[in-house]
Amino acid sequence: MSDGEDKDLYQIEIIFFVYNEPQRFVAEQWPQFVGKLDTRQAVMPTEPATQKQLLNDAAVSIKKSKTQRYIQQISWTQPLVDYVRSTPIHLQAGNNNEEIEGVLSIKPARNIYNVNVDLIFKANNQEFRLTRDIKVKKNEIFYLDHPVFGAMVVLSPCS
Repeated sequence: MSDGEDKDLYQIEIIFFVYNEPQRFVAEQWPQFVGKLDTRQAVMPTEPATQKQLLNDAAVSIKKSKTQRYIQQISWTQPLVDYVRSTPIHLQAGNNNEEIEGVLSIKPARNIYNVNVDLIFKANNQEFRLTRDIKVKKNEIFYLDHPVFGAMVVLSPCS
């Protein structure tokens, strides 16, 4: 592969975690029906990460935390083209891949990446949804926060 051929290849990482405080489940009223994810065009991540994962230290911290429970870290590589929304990625994590399900897509625009995240967390016979359109810079860790669960996302150009 010649230099520059993989200039649009990125490594995407995401960590999922849950807050351990049980009062978070009862502190607010949540809608009974959170809806269904649109996974019709989404694909599972197939290309494994090829470089050092930037979220490894965060994963270690979450695993040591008394207030958070680590669920899973997922990382993959995929090509991204400026001003074109990527193929949506279908994410599954947790016990038997059933605790968290989500869809993530990315649309690069110069030095900013528009990331659409739609996640559903299932626990205690309840479902909680987190939907965000965020703007991130390369190598910048972005936190997605919900009162019950959360995630961290980072995008890195492959070298």
